[in-house]
Amino acid sequence: VVFGAEGADQALELCVIRKLMNASFDLDSTLHRVIDCVANIPLAVELAIDLGFDRILTSGGAIDAGKGRCVIAKMVEQAHNRIIVMSGSGITTTNIRKIRKATGAREFHASCRALTKIDPKHLFHGSAPFSTSAEMVREMRNALT
Repeated sequence: VVFGAEGADQALELCVIRKLMNASFDLDSTLHRVIDCVANIPLAVELAIDLGFDRILTSGGAIDAGKGRCVIAKMVEQAHNRIIVMSGSGITTTNIRKIRKATGAREFHASCRALTKIDPKHLFHGSAPFSTSAEMVREMRNALT
């Protein structure tokens, strides 16, 4: 499960997150990119560990993981194998190696989406006709080996 909550004070909303953790039973849990919105990312990393999350999905507080790579590297170092730090946002086959090298992250989140022909009745409220590309997934995997 992937979730998170931010309070008005630009910090993790611990009361809400604890309720969600309890409701998730013992499923693998990821703190989503709410961590990119908080004022104190290092504190949020420690809280995510204390709350029992398995991983954190982050762009390092930036618009994408490439721009946030320095913060992600600090998060990976701080986590010291106590939690997985997963780089996400803007991950492509052309930048994944550079981001891996710069951050030390071992997990990545990417949409691997490509334009596709799709019946308009299957689109959600004007969304673009994208689908996951098996070829892009293969390319992403190959870029990491």
